[in-house]
Amino acid sequence: MNKNNIKKNNILDKNNINSENQTYTKHRPRSKDLNKNNEIENIQESQQSNRSKKNPDINTPISKEYQNSLTESKIVEYEDIIFVENRIKEIYPKLHIEFNLVYRATEDGDKSIDFHNKCDKIGPNLTIVKTKKGYAFGGFTVKNWEHLKRDINVNKPNLGSASRDPKAFGFCVNLQKIYNNEKPDEFAIWCNRNFGPTFKNNFFQIFDNFFKKGGYCSVKNNSHFSGQEYNYEISGGEPKFIVEEIEVYEIIFQ
Repeated sequence: MNKNNIKKNNILDKNNINSENQTYTKHRPRSKDLNKNNEIENIQESQQSNRSKKNPDINTPISKEYQNSLTESKIVEYEDIIFVENRIKEIYPKLHIEFNLVYRATEDGDKSIDFHNKCDKIGPNLTIVKTKKGYAFGGFTVKNWEHLKRDINVNKPNLGSASRDPKAFGFCVNLQKIYNNEKPDEFAIWCNRNFGPTFKNNFFQIFDNFFKKGGYCSVKNNSHFSGQEYNYEISGGEPKFIVEEIEVYEIIFQ
């Protein structure tokens, strides 16, 4: 898979944009002091517990084999995703973080159940999506992707569950742009066993059978993540896209 396609497509085709005079600028994320010791301790304990369940012999911090796996991405070059890593570091300024690849669609399967089997209980995570047209985007959340029964509408159980996350944000690699969650009291992600990762309000949504059915992104004023200057900005101006690859990384705090 040629990661250079991402680099070549970092300037969008303005023929697909309504306004010919629009300009595109990086949005510098706002620094926030969100250092909460209890929250981090709970996350670290949960991560260690989940790893121990998979391997009862694990009693030490995460091993070197998991560290810096973001550099092994098949979607983007590491230098093109540093701005996302820096945004996470702004949220947790006093912690060292590592990225542990837990899911890759071309290797683990492109069904929604494949995604959920790998990602439902991992805690803080980063999702990166690449489309067939060479656009790369994604989102960060501290929540996991488990379809929780306590959160679902009992009258409509197939709707899935949603989680609030004021720390969540979206991003577009082509534009080197961060989209902050400006509606912290609204749901940030949506979890449903019949769908892949979904950032609200359809900032992007991945359908089952990712490679065949692809996904969808919302108009700029509908998403809970601010900063889009025109509709469907993250996917190059098109509401629907075909998925070429999806990667999900667990964020490890040390």
